[in-house]
Amino acid sequence: MADMLVVDKTMYIEKLEAQRSYQYILLRPRRWGKSTFVQMLAAYYDVEEAHRFEAYFSQLHIGRKAGSIPGHDRNALLVLIFDFSEFNVGNGQTVAQLEAEYHRMINRALKAFLAKYGHLLNLPKPEAYIKPDDSIQSLNLILNLVAKCSHRVFLAVDGYDAPVSSLLLSGNDEGKFHFISTLIKDKFFGVIKRRVPAPICKYWVTGVLPAFRDVTSPLLSLTDISTRPEYHGICGLTQNEVEAYAQSYLHDLPLQQLNAITLQMRFWYNGHIFCPNEPSDGVPLPSLFNPRLVFEYLEMLKTPSGASRLYQVNDVVHASILDAFSIVWGSIETNLLPAMNGTLQIDLQPHFGSSEVAQAKTNTRIAWSLLYYLGIMTHGDPPSFWLKAPNATTRKFMLDQAKHVVQQTDTEFIQAAAESYGSFLRNNPTPLIDSFERFLQQKSVRSVGAITEAVIQNLLEAFWFTSSCLSGLCLVADSTKQKGSGRFGFVDLFVRSSQANRSHTVVELKSVTLLGLAKGAMNNGDRDPSARELELLRQALRSESEVELMEREFFWYEKETKKWRLSSMKTLKVTATQQMVKYLEALRLGHATEHTSGILDDRVWCEKGSDSLVGHLVMCVGGTRLLHWKAGPPILTEWSYKVVG
Repeated sequence: MADMLVVDKTMYIEKLEAQRSYQYILLRPRRWGKSTFVQMLAAYYDVEEAHRFEAYFSQLHIGRKAGSIPGHDRNALLVLIFDFSEFNVGNGQTVAQLEAEYHRMINRALKAFLAKYGHLLNLPKPEAYIKPDDSIQSLNLILNLVAKCSHRVFLAVDGYDAPVSSLLLSGNDEGKFHFISTLIKDKFFGVIKRRVPAPICKYWVTGVLPAFRDVTSPLLSLTDISTRPEYHGICGLTQNEVEAYAQSYLHDLPLQQLNAITLQMRFWYNGHIFCPNEPSDGVPLPSLFNPRLVFEYLEMLKTPSGASRLYQVNDVVHASILDAFSIVWGSIETNLLPAMNGTLQIDLQPHFGSSEVAQAKTNTRIAWSLLYYLGIMTHGDPPSFWLKAPNATTRKFMLDQAKHVVQQTDTEFIQAAAESYGSFLRNNPTPLIDSFERFLQQKSVRSVGAITEAVIQNLLEAFWFTSSCLSGLCLVADSTKQKGSGRFGFVDLFVRSSQANRSHTVVELKSVTLLGLAKGAMNNGDRDPSARELELLRQALRSESEVELMEREFFWYEKETKKWRLSSMKTLKVTATQQMVKYLEALRLGHATEHTSGILDDRVWCEKGSDSLVGHLVMCVGGTRLLHWKAGPPILTEWSYKVVG
């Protein structure tokens, strides 16, 4: 433990032990720490690990409460773990080969169990209990032996859906799926269910997809804690955990740089919520970071060649998945924009069999449900908790797929966007602003009425600013302030010019939602307008002049107080302009130091030169209009800005 970095999740052992029945199932995306949590439970309950308890747990939550946890099964059980990811379901295997592989997987775990605990079970001869052609008989024989010797078992099945996940997602072998389903669901889990609570007194199952859970499934006896608020952080990382991990792992870096790294990771990897309801105590759940992407990025920071690559996608996303979800990628208005804005109203599919997944190309509910379980989507913000893309990584991933479809189906739009981008770089922003405004006005209220700055940022980056563009460029905006009080800031879009004049573009984005404007027009933040009222307001926005638009007031939702706050377009413009000026000044100073503002992002490197900066403020009004102001003349700097990632 001395050479390991540990995120303490042992407080969840106490929560699990407090329940009357210890039979649980937990679903989380791949590489979210499910197997690590199983290993922690095993170390806590294993009778053979008692001598290591202090080394493992003394500095953790559960170690400080040793002896006071209900159930008193610490280091008192035999541990039997089945890792179903070891069940190799390869292409071209016959049914007989699959069954033989299944028996080998089960028997392999049982042999290891006998080897470890044989001295507690009267030294059984493995050949008397391991039946090569019938692992279910092996399992029954060994559980009978455990009961006869008056021992109890903690049994875990890790990745229970792994053998069929690839079959489900490819959807091309329904017969093989049904055969494996019978082996796993009816035979294996059927036996386990009958042996609870004795000798199996604790029963833990993890997976990604809710497979094998039809109305007759033995898995229905398990308590599903996947969406319960009290277990929300059981896998994944909170903001505090990421900060502590980064400080320990990158302890040689200055604190300011560490702060910038954690802020960037929040932008790219945070935002996951696995609970569709608000906790009973009213305290909002902390959004979670994708742990694998956090760990990989921190590891890249140790190797300069990869330090600037923030955008990564979990490896559950492969070609067969992209093909299956063509119904989602092919409709920006109906599917992607609501998903990115957090207004996608989808009831998750509670069970997946081959027939459900076969509909992924035609059934949007099933497609989005799969994306949720795979970690591409998450629950949104209260009070609605509709599905949304959690962060910049998943939004960019989704738009990359959509762009691929649009490039094949709407070449005129792609060409017009590219031409307007060229004009923008030649210091003529009007074609691009007009092009993006037309794009918005062609969409429905449902698609763009709640559009956010983050989504506008992603859209511009995907379809208009198609080269040398960085989003979320991290700055020390004001070196006189502390973290959390305005010290750090993010440039929405930094577009490095390839023109001879070396004038780079800095874009600050603001968005006022149609809902907020409607509430402002009614001067009532608590009343929700009707769909008709929203449509009428949108028609009015189309014809209003800039002066008229700037006279409007709007409400915005403050998460901390859960209240709607009133503001005005004029006030928003003033504060946004002040922010833009502050960001331009920080960029003008080059790299930040401990005591000066500047760039604090590995993706941009500054060398001596004479580049200039041009600021643009772009404000989206009700998902309908786009207002644009230039932040003064170009600012001459002493630097040459090079984008290195």
